[in-house]
Amino acid sequence: MTKPKVDEAQYTKLVNEKMKEHELYKKDMGVELNPNNSSSPLGLTVVGGDDARTILSWAENEVRKKYRLVVTS
Repeated sequence: MTKPKVDEAQYTKLVNEKMKEHELYKKDMGVELNPNNSSSPLGLTVVGGDDARTILSWAENEVRKKYRLVVTS
């Protein structure tokens, strides 16, 4: 089965949505493209405290089970 492809912006949105499903999620946790709103981002910036990195790792793993990230830059 081929996974649907997503670009960096779609991936960021999916990861942020998935993070909200985690039991340790707190308001304002998430990731942003770095630099923000760039047409050629260099990566992701984690926001929202110490637990955010742990939740991010879980969310990325869940998203990558269903989608394939295609870096466009």
